[in-house]
Amino acid sequence: MKKAIEDLVQEGLLNRMQKKGSFEPVLIDKYESAMLHVKEGYPALLLDHIAYDISETPIEYCRSIVRGDCCKFYTELLIASCGRLSAIGDKTKRA
Repeated sequence: MKKAIEDLVQEGLLNRMQKKGSFEPVLIDKYESAMLHVKEGYPALLLDHIAYDISETPIEYCRSIVRGDCCKFYTELLIASCGRLSAIGDKTKRA
């Protein structure tokens, strides 16, 4: 598998990067309640993610608030060693 991933990186079809993130339960504030059409104080999830390139430079930052009553997350984490960093795949679906 290491060879296959390394070949994809060399051909430019796959970029090696690392992604770190967190899921945190929160209560929706006044602004979020207007945007999500629920009452203030409603339960939600705060999602924070930062993606880094091969040189560990942050290249993407995402912060999301998701209503607690209409979300389901499916994650699949694929890790294969490719030199100094690992190639990581992450799929997240919202139901």
